[in-house]
Amino acid sequence: MRRLCLSLALALGLAPGSAGAAEVVLEDLTLANGRHLMNLCAADREDHLFLVARSMCTAFILGAGGAHDFLTRDTKAALYCKPGGMELNDAIDIYLRWARENPDGLDRAPVESLYAALNQALACER
Repeated sequence: MRRLCLSLALALGLAPGSAGAAEVVLEDLTLANGRHLMNLCAADREDHLFLVARSMCTAFILGAGGAHDFLTRDTKAALYCKPGGMELNDAIDIYLRWARENPDGLDRAPVESLYAALNQALACER
């Protein structure tokens, strides 16, 4: 998967830039950990990889949210409970806030860190 992402980025002419603190780098496109997801979701509009980064961030969060909803629809095992009217940007903001407050959790799989963030912010009342 990592090779595919890097090959795709190179094929699209997305050359790696210097690794600045907030700059998205090609390795982030592998989504190997929560830090990569954070970097993609926090990409600056001026970053040369902004459109790719933001697209991957939103697709990942939508996919993980859809999988969660599908897998827990008939159970009481939901990891988080979305309030009515919640939008995608709300989930991104929740994740980025959690990531800044929990840097040690970013070495986990991106879906695990995303669910941890949503669970903390949107815990279900049981």
